[in-house]
Amino acid sequence: MRNKWVLLIAALVLSLACTSQAIVVGDFEGGFDGWLPAGASTLTLTTTGATSGAGSLLIEGPGSWQMLAKLDIKSLRATLGVADAAVSIDVTAFAADMVTPWMYMEMIINGQNSDESGANNNIGSQSLGALAIVRDGAAQTLRWEVPDDLAAKIAGTDDNIQWFELFIVTNNAATNTKIYVDNIQLLGTEPEPELEPGPKIIWVSRHGADDAPSAGAASAGFTEAPDKGYTDLLTANGYDVTRYIGTGTPDVNVLNAADLVIIGRNNDAYGHYHYWSDSNAGAPTWNGISTPMIIMHGYTVQNCCMGYTTGGTMGQNMVDTTGDITLTVSDPTHPIFAGIPLTAGTMTNPYAGLAVYPTDGTTVTGGISIDNDPLNGGGTVLATVSAAGNGPVGGTVIAEWPAGATLTHAGGAGTGGPGTDTLGGHRLVFLTGARQASGKSVHTAGLYDLSADGEQMLLNAVKYMIPVKPEPEPEPGPKITWVSFHGADDAPSAGAWGNGFTQAPDKAYTDLLTANGYNVTRYITTGTPDPAVLNAADLVIISRSVPASSFQNAAATAWNTTITAPMIINASAIRADTMGFATGDTYAHITGDIKLTVNDPTHPIFTGIPVTDGTMTNPYAGVVVYPTDGTKAHGIMIATDAANANGTVLGTVSAAGNGPAGAMIIGEWPAGATLTHSGGAGTDVLAGPRLVFLTGSCQPAGKSAETAGMYDLYPDGAQMFLNAVKYMLK
Repeated sequence: MRNKWVLLIAALVLSLACTSQAIVVGDFEGGFDGWLPAGASTLTLTTTGATSGAGSLLIEGPGSWQMLAKLDIKSLRATLGVADAAVSIDVTAFAADMVTPWMYMEMIINGQNSDESGANNNIGSQSLGALAIVRDGAAQTLRWEVPDDLAAKIAGTDDNIQWFELFIVTNNAATNTKIYVDNIQLLGTEPEPELEPGPKIIWVSRHGADDAPSAGAASAGFTEAPDKGYTDLLTANGYDVTRYIGTGTPDVNVLNAADLVIIGRNNDAYGHYHYWSDSNAGAPTWNGISTPMIIMHGYTVQNCCMGYTTGGTMGQNMVDTTGDITLTVSDPTHPIFAGIPLTAGTMTNPYAGLAVYPTDGTTVTGGISIDNDPLNGGGTVLATVSAAGNGPVGGTVIAEWPAGATLTHAGGAGTGGPGTDTLGGHRLVFLTGARQASGKSVHTAGLYDLSADGEQMLLNAVKYMIPVKPEPEPEPGPKITWVSFHGADDAPSAGAWGNGFTQAPDKAYTDLLTANGYNVTRYITTGTPDPAVLNAADLVIISRSVPASSFQNAAATAWNTTITAPMIINASAIRADTMGFATGDTYAHITGDIKLTVNDPTHPIFTGIPVTDGTMTNPYAGVVVYPTDGTKAHGIMIATDAANANGTVLGTVSAAGNGPAGAMIIGEWPAGATLTHSGGAGTDVLAGPRLVFLTGSCQPAGKSAETAGMYDLYPDGAQMFLNAVKYMLK
């Protein structure tokens, strides 16, 4: 049998545990991340020396001791205000770039240097020291520890501090400085976040706290609640246990706020759970509680009390166990018996036994009090005392009742008639807890008496009785509206259906977006877009599977001037006779795999894309075939005229062939740019930024235009597409 125990060591370790906190303040993936030049330096985004992603920062300036770059870290200063805080940076330098026999880098924390905002905010300029830079062209990580006294001063600052900055400083014997940096981090420690409290269990007992036994128990020598072994077990297994003193007038709101209520063995059965119709409605109130409930006290389940059995007067047919007992199980598949060894339907090992009073170490308790009457109210017997003895063979130890079951119980001591209650929630009788020894106060009842298997069954029972709360729905990703002929992935337009498609031809694009966490909604192409609908999205993508007519004349003006954030993958929508991103109407199709020449490899769209001499190393897209009959589709349609001058061309068809070399595939325009197109208003001012990213097949002769837009990207092209979506969402 198990002795009382408390798992305090693990809790203590958790309470003291700390975790590393690294905040990246410079990865230079598409931007400067807030870093500014200091002094006469210049900062340039590049890829040389990149160690985290594809981007890095080139810092150039004069030689000797120079403050070269700075970052406002006022909002992040708490990271450095802890023990063992540090700053790290990856730096690359080349001997050929500077003529010097030595070189050092220094980090300076520069805070307000006066008491104007309070003495606690007077930090001043604090150097973290100089570290040598090896100029061999290989990236090296430098790390500066923040002294404990400085960390303590930083911890004492508040938001009234006027400035708090980090400076990169170098020193050499050259006339110039040239270094590449990446992966700049503020390193600190933070307390382990408090664990979310487990399910809330209310433990009903005579004892108000684990360390506050009732007066009757205290007078018998107890310094802790006699039933503390149970609350210790529950707490050690992650449950949030609150004690509640038993009463005949329980607070329904308090009890119904818990996940589970357990009526322990140490309770006044006749005083608090009886049916006194003229003065005390204890039984009906307890039965009406909607929270699931486990009842461990055999006397409270009698018919004269809460009514879970059919017996009559107080104590009638009550029998105490006299030693170790095993249980015969009615349904071995029930969750309560998970992991419990059984032999021919009976527990192989003991369920419970007698306990010994901890106050003297010799007095043996009574056993479990079992009502040997049949169940009432349609209860289901789950386990009974086995034929092994030491108790009433066949007596119910574990049973359950569903919410809504009705219990009829006797009136109280001749003062009232019988009562009928409807159970407010799921109920489980799970008898455990030793009866007080002869001559001992009833306040000493409820000592822990379970064996190892009985303990596991109790934990199983608690888990079984606590309703499983559904996992919260994940937050939907950014909302993307996909403009297309097709109203749903599984609802191709009539033209596509007539060509054998049972799904939208462009479904692979929406599949890719959905698989990457985006919340995609389809919107049927139209020349009269609804700004209220489209501008509610985070990004609008005009697919290849749309007609040019939806983007001509007045429709072009509507799309250009009222919709804030489209990405356009259809060349027929960007020509001069449509929305005007190109200066003419001529076009061509690719005839095979193409690569792109990249005008700005540091642009976020090309993050992670291998580039050789300014051109993609791997293919961007190719030509696909119809899944319906194997017909070869036309390749990407490309507007071959020059792009509108207000845009920036990012990627063009390379000289490798299979397409019009130099023609734009990817380009962007800022909000406010002007476009001139045929018809309509003629000149439009863009309502928001635009990205042209051409992809998607074109229909061949004999196929409906509504079959255009099949997926044609290679892996690097798909990564660029996802990068582009992420970029536009920023």
